Amino acid sequence: MKELGEILKDYKQGVREDSRYFVPQNEALQYTPKDYKIDPYLLGCLLGDGGMTSKNITLTSADKDLVDICNSKLEEGYEFRFQSSSRYGYILRKKKTNTAIKNNYNTYLTDLGLLYHHTRDKFIPEIYLKGSVEQKGEADTLIQDKIKLISQREIHSLCFESELKANANCHIPLWY
Repeated sequence: MKELGEILKDYKQGVREDSRYFVPQNEALQYTPKDYKIDPYLLGCLLGDGGMTSKNITLTSADKDLVDICNSKLEEGYEFRFQSSSRYGYILRKKKTNTAIKNNYNTYLTDLGLLYHHTRDKFIPEIYLKGSVEQKGEADTLIQDKIKLISQREIHSLCFESELKANANCHIPLWY
């Protein structure tokens, strides 16, 4: 074992000054594929830009392409429908207006413990953290989309209001 001072003296080597010391990178954890009721990308959008505080599940986005992607990941018969009362608001509805049919997404989000939770109480369900590498790839895509948004907006617009009041240097937690 070396002291930090020793490492700093000789951590570069060769003409290119390559690092002599490194921490090996682990391989991705291999979990078996999970049978998700809600697509991981869609769940990520709901966690980031969705409202689940009531039985009305909403999505807020100025990005129509994002809404279209979310719609493509819903079960057949469901859609995020634009709310004329909101500039960027969409509400999850069944395409057919038969109100006797229960909204599956309310059940799914209740089973995950997410329905009726405010922004400050949202979390990533453990089963979504333990999906296969391919399933996690969908989540990576969403994270990359969010990183692009960060470069286009001021960072504080992506922070929770309560965090802004408590800490002006708000950060965005990446979850895996």
